[in-house]
Amino acid sequence: MVELRDNLISLKSLFVKGYQWRGDLISKILQLDTQVKYLCVDVFRIEHLQEVVPFPEIEFVDFFKSHPKLKSLNISGGMIDALCNNHMTSIKNVVTSFKS
Repeated sequence: MVELRDNLISLKSLFVKGYQWRGDLISKILQLDTQVKYLCVDVFRIEHLQEVVPFPEIEFVDFFKSHPKLKSLNISGGMIDALCNNHMTSIKNVVTSFKS
């Protein structure tokens, strides 16, 4: 098990890849490093395992507000589910703010 402290060294790039990461752990990593510029989250769940922990819902607008230096975001797998399960209105708000 990985234990995270209350802060992380400010990273320029963060790549989280693999299978069966715990969604709450990924969420904590993203909350702790708000200075990251390049973020790649490529995480998949293995459904047949007994302790499958779903990814927590992510508020898209709040995520971008709390990561002001983010220049590149590449997501796939369970992270997309977490984003899509939340209100689609927040995604529209982000797209609108990037266009203006």
